[in-house]
Amino acid sequence: MRNSFETAPLRLLEKVRTTDNCWLWKGCTDIGGYGQMSLTSKTHIQAHRLSFIMHKGIVPNEKDVIMHLCDNPPCTNPDHLELGNQSKNMSHAWKVHPYPRKDKCKKGHAYDMINSRGHNVCKTCANKTSEKWRIKNG
Repeated sequence: MRNSFETAPLRLLEKVRTTDNCWLWKGCTDIGGYGQMSLTSKTHIQAHRLSFIMHKGIVPNEKDVIMHLCDNPPCTNPDHLELGNQSKNMSHAWKVHPYPRKDKCKKGHAYDMINSRGHNVCKTCANKTSEKWRIKNG
């Protein structure tokens, strides 16, 4: 069977194993565990994105994100998918997996200032970096 958008729904269903909760993708995945499908030799789509389009009838634009409410990347269950944006997706991820805030730099110094981009900075390392730059660039 030739890869195309017309055959994609059938191919999607052939590569999904349903459980009591999630519909797990059994095909190729990317490094994050999200299912990948070929539409043509040069066009690919994420399996959960195709499932969302098939079952919800909504075609998201390129900037829209299809969020996994179950937090399970291979899941294609449309009941576990929601349309959102990157900001909403990151907010959801933070609630599900809050990362501990780092209070020290890689060298073990305490973060003691905030740079112009709002990032925590260790003064000791920042001063060393500035000094190296001044020596190199005069």
